[in-house]
Amino acid sequence: MSLNPVNKGGSTVKGNKPFTEMGGDELQDHFHPQKRERMYAPKVVVKEYEVQTTTGDLLLRYNPAMKAIMIAKVDIEGHEGHFLKGASLLFSKFPPCVMTIELIPEWLERAGTPAKEVIDMLAGWGYKDVPSVAQFKKLGTRTIMQTDMTTCVERVRAYAREAAHP
Repeated sequence: MSLNPVNKGGSTVKGNKPFTEMGGDELQDHFHPQKRERMYAPKVVVKEYEVQTTTGDLLLRYNPAMKAIMIAKVDIEGHEGHFLKGASLLFSKFPPCVMTIELIPEWLERAGTPAKEVIDMLAGWGYKDVPSVAQFKKLGTRTIMQTDMTTCVERVRAYAREAAHP
């Protein structure tokens, strides 16, 4: 992981965003573009950390309550495509009824998961009104819902009851 030195929420997997591969003056200019601002700003350093990862499908395997996700937010700074690929069982059988997702085409492309591929996965899992690549370029983040919300909500409630009373 590359820790964003200015906005911790903008930290990302190395390579997903351009700043993770910058150094020297290029890195300083990226975070402090104005020469005057740069004179007074602390030197920017991108720290890197090794972290363990898992998949949504593995989480589902060990936590059946994940069958009852009503609402999800997926905002992983360019790694959304990898998350979705690693959660294909979860999303194909137990998709959240409502999902807010950030898709920045440039970041997805850098991560090796083109936006079109991610959009096709979402549509294939029953989400309606999934924006096009062009719409995501303008908006970045969108909230999408399952086409059959009634069935989805009933499924979530049934699994939630089951998880509460095993």
